[in-house]
Amino acid sequence: VKNLLKLKSASNIYICLSFDVPRPKSLQAEENLKHIVSAISFVRSVNKFSGIRIEAAGKDSAVLKELGGRLSNETKLPLDSENGDLVIRIRLEPTGLDKKATRKWEVLVRTTPRPLSIRDWKKKDYPGAINPVIAFSILKLLNIKEEDSIINSMCGSGTFLAELYENFKFKEATGIDISKNALEIAHVNCENAKNKIQLAEADATSLPFENNAFNIGVT
Repeated sequence: VKNLLKLKSASNIYICLSFDVPRPKSLQAEENLKHIVSAISFVRSVNKFSGIRIEAAGKDSAVLKELGGRLSNETKLPLDSENGDLVIRIRLEPTGLDKKATRKWEVLVRTTPRPLSIRDWKKKDYPGAINPVIAFSILKLLNIKEEDSIINSMCGSGTFLAELYENFKFKEATGIDISKNALEIAHVNCENAKNKIQLAEADATSLPFENNAFNIGVT
């Protein structure tokens, strides 16, 4: 499980419980509640949490408030609808291809206090920045090697560059952007990587580099 929680290509990991019940109120049946509490106990054995947060359509309904209250009593964790970091999602099971199939209710218990897509390197945000999970997955597909020189055009706040430095071995990398503001944020986010990554103000349509200076490009 701890290896799963180190995944860079997943935004969240949940324990998924499926219940053959007609409505959410039935989740409070003793046996069903025991299964949910057991899943909560398991994730708490791996990570520390400060409170429970229910995410569901109708989360403010009396039924789901009552369920949250019972889970809080059983686990001794406060119910915090705004900032609770032990997230419990309740939803109808997706139908798949069989639209006539009887749908069950699912309870998904998030295994981490925050999404896996949140990175420690990210000190400053930038509008429109690519999701780190997507950036990592794209870089993984490039089969990057230690001898590679990489250019990241339109680098924005440096997501590709930071993910590159944190997770791959490479020779050198350069990020360019025409926005001074974006480059200032990239400098902050890539501070740990400044010995291997260069940042420059430049136009992607007119690169100020010699031919064949890089063998991999990403944008």
